[in-house]
Parts: sequence; C-alpha cells; structure tokens
Amino acid sequence: MINKLRENLKIKIVSLIAAIVIWLYVIVEVDPVEKIKFEDVPVTISNMSEINELGLIVYPENELKADVVLSGEMSKLKKITKENILIYGEVSSSGSSNKPVEGQNEIKLRINTPENINTSFKSSILIVKLEKKITESKPVKTIIEGADKSSVLTTKLEKEKVSITGPRSQVDKVEYLAAHFKIDNKKIDKFDQTIELIPTDANGESVSDVKLTQRYINLEANVEYKKRVKVIPNIVDGDEEADANNFDLNVGEIEIVGKKELIDSIEFVKTSKVNIADIGENGVEATIVLPQNITSETKKVTIKRKEVGILISKSFTYQASEVKFEGSYGDISADTATIADDVDFKVNIEYDSKIGNINKSDIILYINLSQNSSLSPNTALNQSSSKVELFRINTKTKFDVNSIKISPEYVSVK
Repeated sequence: MINKLRENLKIKIVSLIAAIVIWLYVIVEVDPVEKIKFEDVPVTISNMSEINELGLIVYPENELKADVVLSGEMSKLKKITKENILIYGEVSSSGSSNKPVEGQNEIKLRINTPENINTSFKSSILIVKLEKKITESKPVKTIIEGADKSSVLTTKLEKEKVSITGPRSQVDKVEYLAAHFKIDNKKIDKFDQTIELIPTDANGESVSDVKLTQRYINLEANVEYKKRVKVIPNIVDGDEEADANNFDLNVGEIEIVGKKELIDSIEFVKTSKVNIADIGENGVEATIVLPQNITSETKKVTIKRKEVGILISKSFTYQASEVKFEGSYGDISADTATIADDVDFKVNIEYDSKIGNINKSDIILYINLSQNSSLSPNTALNQSSSKVELFRINTKTKFDVNSIKISPEYVSVK
C-alpha cells in the first residue's frame, strides 16, 4: 500500500502545488461572486418623528426584523457582518397622501450596502400597525385585602384620578387604577402607606403597555375591628340581682366595633338594668350598654322570662370500658390508659322537658389525662409499686341540662 502511494510522488506534489496556486489566483485576481444570507436583521423606522407628530404609536411593539441575501465579490462580502447592516424604511399608508394612519401601514425596506453589492429581501414590505396615542384620566379604586378587610372604616386617597397614556386599545381597556391595600398588622388602628397603582380592566386583570403620570399614591386608612360577644340581661329583683339564666333574649350575641386594644378585652356586654316586675308576658325592651368608644349596630334587645317546663330526672349506668380518654400525663397516654378497677359509673341528670328526650348515648364520659394535677385529690401507689393516678370523670353532651352528677367522681388510671 505504501509503495503504491510512493508511485508518481513527484507528479502528485506538483499537481497539489499547482492547484493551490490556481486557487490563490482565483481568490486574489478573479474575486468570485458569492451569496450570504442574513436572518432577523433589525429594521429601523426612519420617519418615527413624523409618526409621533401625528399622535400615533407603533402597537403592538414587536421588534421589526427582516431576512436579506447579499451577493457580490467575495472580498467585499467578507467585510459585512449582521451588526453593520442597516435596514430601514418609512411607515406609509396605501392612501394618496402616503402619510402614516391609524391601522395597518407598510414599510418598504431599504438597505445600505457597499458598492456593487446586490440585495434581495425575503419580503421587501413589512406590515406594521399604528394606533392613536391617547391620554385619559382614570379613577383610583382602593382594593382592601387581608383577613380583616371588613374592619376598614374609611380610606382617603391622595388623588381620586390619575392620567394614563398609551395605545387607544389599551387605554380603553382600563376601567380603574387599583390601589391594593392589605391589612397586615392587627394592632394598628391607622395606616398611612404609599401604594403602587395597577391599571385594571373590568374583569380585575392588569392592563399592560400604558404609562401613568403617577405610579404611586398615598393612602390613609382608619381601621376598627369587629367581634361577636354575648349579651347578658341585667335583671334586678328589688335590691338583688336576679339569675340571668331564667331569661331569654331575642338576640343572644351582637357584633361590636372598636379599636383593637379595647375590643380584645371584651367578652360580653350587659343590658341596662331591668326590674323583674316590669317583665310582662310580651317581655320588655332593654338598651345594650356598651363600653366607651365601642359601637354596635344592635342597640336594643327584648328580654322575656324563660318558659319553664317539667324537670325530668334520669339515671344511666356506664361500664369502665365505656369511658374515653383524652390527652396524656407522664408515660400515661390516651391510647394505653385504662381504669385500674372494674367499676361501674352511675350518672344522674336533671333537665327541662322542653329539651326533649335525652338518652344514654347523648352523654359521653371521658377523662382528660392532662388535667389530673389540678383535679386529683391525692396520688397513690399500688402494691406492685407501679404509679397509679386519680382522675376526674368528665361529661360531654350537646344538651343544656340543669345538672349532672357522677359516682364515683374520681378513678385510678394506670
């Protein structure tokens, strides 16, 4: 194989050198014609000042680009790059005046190239849309956000309207400028903030491509907080206070409004004093007494005597296995706790017949293991030296009964 390559070696070398010389001659002396394609070359609008004077604006503002093919002598093409190609054109309409108009317009592309360089565009005309550039005043709307948004009483804006400028189609979309105000500190009763304005359409979506003469606005807000509290009738029998549980109100709870520091400490409000002798068959109207600087839309309530039914007594027996556990104490948990002794529990209840019928299933016995330290009368150790605690038996029921008594009241748990 090597021997074959060596055959006529001198002739081969001479041929190679001749080919190189001919190629150099063609490049240097003949300078052949070549073609180069440039894609996505930026296009410059040359009559932008005229467009602005006519109150028009290019919209949408997509970057104008064009593809061009250059042909010419290779030596000249080598010096041309995409960056030094200038493609430009005037925006004009198809009308007799050729002036730019609102709507579709044309750009007839031109290009600056060295002498003897031919050009051809993929498309020599670009379509561009112009819109009227308008300015309008739009109302500013406060959008209150946050968990306590209903607590804002008053808001004051620096301005009620702000001017916006942009393409007619975008300006027309804007219904208002939204100032989003969020209550993020429950201890503050007055806010003074600088808030960004967001151009917003009728669906609450932001609108782009418009400019505001004022992007931020100052907003002041006064805040009062709301809370529902129980109303307790203030009934007197001569010089003594009567039991409020013997009376009904047409409104058991009301919503109060006030500053955070005041409203937090209020759990209930009372009515004005009412003499028990003044409460007739149809009841009596009483004014709700509110603390200073606290308000409520509910001003008065009607107090009536409770209708007294027949007092019913019932007894139920529960086995130790029917008692449920909650919480934990030391190494005793609700999952592992058991009542140490096999004991039955007798539950005696008294309730008003107006409640209806109460069954054993309506009353649940349970032990809260977390409360033994304050409720247990003593602590004992059994014979095996394992720790045994005494816990109170508690009850749960959805009914408002007069009394519940349990025997035994305390049991050992292990």
